[in-house]
Amino acid sequence: MYASTYLALKRAQDERDAAQNYARQDAEAAKGREELRNAYLKELNEKDPNNIFYSIDHIKGVLKAFYEADRNLDGHVTLDELMNFYRPTDQEACENILKCFREAEVDGNNKLSLGEFFILGFIGAERKEGYGKARKI
Repeated sequence: MYASTYLALKRAQDERDAAQNYARQDAEAAKGREELRNAYLKELNEKDPNNIFYSIDHIKGVLKAFYEADRNLDGHVTLDELMNFYRPTDQEACENILKCFREAEVDGNNKLSLGEFFILGFIGAERKEGYGKARKI
């Protein structure tokens, strides 16, 4: 009798612990999503010079690079996937890819979502580099 009561109490405690663990994980995930959202909005609110644009072919090329680099089809790109995609030939190119990855990877999961890749990786990098790939009209 005592054993069954103990087992019932133990099961109830385990269920409470699991629920608390899930709640903690949900809160951490929500915090990461909020950080990501804030980083996106910060970049998207940056003032850009007038009269610049990117051709649709250039934008498609950036998006194509993301989907080609995403070899495991999980909707994210890891540093390894980027290195395999771009295949840097020297230390400087490796360091540049690593630097860009670290600047764009905001939520701490060591993967780039499409938003991180495009908004922070492409748009942010272009702004920091003076819009070198943009066309001025």
